[in-house]
Amino acid sequence: EEDEYEEDEDGERRRRPKKAAKKKPTKKSIFEVYEPSELKRGFFTDLDNEIRNTDIPERMQIRDVPITAVPDDSTELDDEAEWIYKQAFCKPTISNMDAHLTPEAREKLKKGPQTIGKIRKALDFMRNQQLEVPFIAFYRKEY
Repeated sequence: EEDEYEEDEDGERRRRPKKAAKKKPTKKSIFEVYEPSELKRGFFTDLDNEIRNTDIPERMQIRDVPITAVPDDSTELDDEAEWIYKQAFCKPTISNMDAHLTPEAREKLKKGPQTIGKIRKALDFMRNQQLEVPFIAFYRKEY
């Protein structure tokens, strides 16, 4: 209330004239300012916002074939891990890069059946917990 009055030279208090309220410019959204093609190029569409706000890696969200979780009672992860192990470590390779190695060194390079469990754990991270390979490599090495 004190601020509304001012004193003049005679000591009389007069009501101070109010300042005209400034009109704030209305804020326009980016959807009104930019063309839809520019928004798409800059990844500002509604789909892009939905992808950003979902806590799943982007490449897993935009795949044509979705990555599905495996039920706990299913043997699918075990079967998949065994198949990967056989394809990666049991079949002979096309190139023969280990020809110069001694038989003992070749045996050391072979992966044992315990590798299947590690492959299964990596598949669990990717399919059930929806983690990416770089994240697993940096933060889940102990498994």
